[in-house]
Amino acid sequence: MFFAFQGYDLGNDTIVLSAEPAVDSSGSVKVVPLPEGPLPHPTFATQTSRGFMDINKETTIGTLSSTTAASPSKSEKSKAQERRMENFVVVDWKKETVTYAGVTKTFKEAHKKPAGAGWTSSDLDWTWGEKRYKVKHKNGTVTVSECVPKTPDEVTNSGSYQAFVGSDQAAVLTLLKRHPFKKDELANVRFTELKMPDDEMAFILFIILFSNLRLPPDEPPLVSKHFYIRIISQIHCALVLRDGKALLQKQAVSS
Repeated sequence: MFFAFQGYDLGNDTIVLSAEPAVDSSGSVKVVPLPEGPLPHPTFATQTSRGFMDINKETTIGTLSSTTAASPSKSEKSKAQERRMENFVVVDWKKETVTYAGVTKTFKEAHKKPAGAGWTSSDLDWTWGEKRYKVKHKNGTVTVSECVPKTPDEVTNSGSYQAFVGSDQAAVLTLLKRHPFKKDELANVRFTELKMPDDEMAFILFIILFSNLRLPPDEPPLVSKHFYIRIISQIHCALVLRDGKALLQKQAVSS
């Protein structure tokens, strides 16, 4: 499942189930259409309140549902669309806590650095109940893998599995790609499991975005790139005309 972010600020955005672009063997880009019928998942959303110098206060992650309500200022036939958000994950950045599925944990309780990770690494191992997730960052992508327990029904007294046999990829986040002379590629996230519950998808969105949510939000270009391209084209034309005029004058003098 391919979800596309609609803006630059990962902390205040909508993440919409979209048709997925794919590259075939010839290098051509084709769009994989969405399945027919009702969509398997709603639109997700992130909302972040910030203070001085864009310091995060609180982030919520959940789903958006559309409810149709009559507009009191217009005729009965005219309807206004209202969006209602159902929160699944609530993050208190000042207290460094996250609440999900009715449980609140501090960041230190919920995650730890994997063995061998350097101090500059953003890779993290997350634990929530019996679930274990590994988050890895590499070359503008973030991957979340769910650990597969060796004995799913056997849990130690501490609440952790005794052993794991590997991990299954759950989601891949591709971060914003900026381009100087064409449209930027906004972030997107691919989930591998079609029937994953919405609340678990919201939690995976949180852990896959966690390190980037702690950074200052990305901003869209202040001026349209088409403006820059037009200015550069005008400068180029002016230089060509100037060189052409100089050449004509040189030829006229020599003759």
